[in-house]
Amino acid sequence: MVVATVRSVRDPFIDLLRVASMAVVVLMHWLTPLITTRDGDIRVEILPSGPVAWVASWFIQVMPVIFLAGGVANTAVATAYRGRYAQYLAVRGGRLVVPAAVLVAVVALVATSAGALGYPQIGQAVSLSAVKPLWFLAVYLVVLALAPAMVAAQRRFGAAVPVAFAAAALTVDALRFAGHEWVVVLNYAFVWLFAHQLGIGYALGVLRRARSLTLAALGLAAVAACVFMVAAGPYPPSMIGLSDVPVSNLAPPTGALVALAVAQFAAITWLGRRFTPALATDRWRRFLDDANTPLMTVYLWHLPAMVLLVGAGLLLPDLTLPSAGIHWWLIRPLWLANCALILIVLTRLWHRFETVRLPALGTRTGPATALAGTALAAAAICYVWQHGVALNGAGSAGRITAVLALGCSLVLLAYGQPRPAESTGEPRDPDVRGRRGRTAPAPNSSHGAASVRRRGTAS
Repeated sequence: MVVATVRSVRDPFIDLLRVASMAVVVLMHWLTPLITTRDGDIRVEILPSGPVAWVASWFIQVMPVIFLAGGVANTAVATAYRGRYAQYLAVRGGRLVVPAAVLVAVVALVATSAGALGYPQIGQAVSLSAVKPLWFLAVYLVVLALAPAMVAAQRRFGAAVPVAFAAAALTVDALRFAGHEWVVVLNYAFVWLFAHQLGIGYALGVLRRARSLTLAALGLAAVAACVFMVAAGPYPPSMIGLSDVPVSNLAPPTGALVALAVAQFAAITWLGRRFTPALATDRWRRFLDDANTPLMTVYLWHLPAMVLLVGAGLLLPDLTLPSAGIHWWLIRPLWLANCALILIVLTRLWHRFETVRLPALGTRTGPATALAGTALAAAAICYVWQHGVALNGAGSAGRITAVLALGCSLVLLAYGQPRPAESTGEPRDPDVRGRRGRTAPAPNSSHGAASVRRRGTAS
């Protein structure tokens, strides 16, 4: 039997991909909306349209890369916490839920205050816009809970695991296009678990030594599959929602994302072999450490930053929120600069919660408590993402229940936290900076990577 052992070594190329992907997500969200005012109402449309925008969307759709990078990190995390699933899930789940809960609390305060002051529509609009990034956390909490089992399955069954997820995703598509719309929610699991599984395969060395010709053939076959799905099948032509393609391959996710993820996996594997050695320098390590550390805060707060700028722009809407045209393009650099400035302030203000560990409550419990906390958090975050978080007005009972459920999930996750006296031998968290501001590489980082040595052993 061939056993794969994971070393606690950061993969700088995966770290670089994570930073670049986040930059693409943020810029896309800041650049694509056309925000105008008409008769006192705020109107939001997606500006790009047409075949050029459709093609471009396939190149800027980086969510499969982000889930792949998560698979690389979770392989190392799951290996480091082997035999301690409850502790793994409580610690890792808490690291995601705490910053999300802070965002929900702040947005709830602002949206509810707007409603109490007589502006309920503005409060709800702010609420829905600011919490849009939470869909990712709702899905990723499920992925996180399954990650140790997925790592074990990859080691035992190999390529059969991602193939099974791909087949499941395509089956859901077939049912959806046959008129069974209710099944589309399943692909939020199947598609993103597939991309995450590719990351696990990358961490375990799948195709790491494949010939360049093999990787090129795999990538071209995946690209051909994408083209065929759109040209001959019922799949939308865009990878993001556009004004002329309101339903894309992203929401809900489709099998086209599976094909795109394979193409990206082949490219990442080929590029990783060539760029990883060049990135293994102290200068690059320092840059990647600094850039990766606040990524969750940046992701959660980049849309609230834009919402704040829109609010300020209402003072001079003709100047700052113009209709589509040359004026709109001319102020884009200033728009981006102000969004970035606000985001820097918000990141400095809220990043501390990204590295906060929940207090250890009571006696350590089994995995059921951590699983319950993670499931409750995922359900609450999903509800908030869909319905907002204004705690007054129509439908507020459901939103209040979701906020309370999110708080309860934190309590449940706190029961699985290790006490300081029990932390000896526990994987150190490289996202928490030391006294000199540096991060210590260790396997349980959200940015951790896994390189693999294969040992042949008889069984």
